[in-house]
Amino acid sequence: MESTLHFFTFPDHSAFNEKLMQDIEFRGDEMFQKTNLKCIMTSHTMHHLSDNFALLANFAIEQGEKLLGEKLYIETLWGAVYHYGDFALCHNHASGGCKIAFCYFVDMPNGCSPLIFPNAQKPWLPPRFAITPEAGTLVMWPSDFDHYVPPHPIHQKRVVIAGNLTIEEQERIIYDSKRKTM
Repeated sequence: MESTLHFFTFPDHSAFNEKLMQDIEFRGDEMFQKTNLKCIMTSHTMHHLSDNFALLANFAIEQGEKLLGEKLYIETLWGAVYHYGDFALCHNHASGGCKIAFCYFVDMPNGCSPLIFPNAQKPWLPPRFAITPEAGTLVMWPSDFDHYVPPHPIHQKRVVIAGNLTIEEQERIIYDSKRKTM
């Protein structure tokens, strides 16, 4: 995978995003701000718990496999809701064999926090990338890219789904609408 960001649009995302938001709201905060995300965050296994997350997982797998040319599977997948003042600490996803990290933008009101990729070698310089989120967009990047979300500056919520893709060592796992694997 190139050392850059890759963007994809989920087809017919408006109604789908509403279903994703309902799934996130149903699960609520399952991590209690004990991760790098200082916001409401679901469990890391949402692809096993939600048909809608399973559909997004398959979309991410398809795009990731096109980028890497290798079979991939979802290692982790979670939802996050940022309210006013919430943020994510600077971190990356390189541990655990993850090859591609990604973020899907579900609900992005005007003025919400960007996704920032700082210049890790020269942090005093402007960031490598600053992504203004747009609903329905999936962004993928190499798992070793540091990134963060600055404090959310508005009173409307920012809703995202993030995850990790890992190179598959056994048979391909596909998450179907019945949450079973084949």
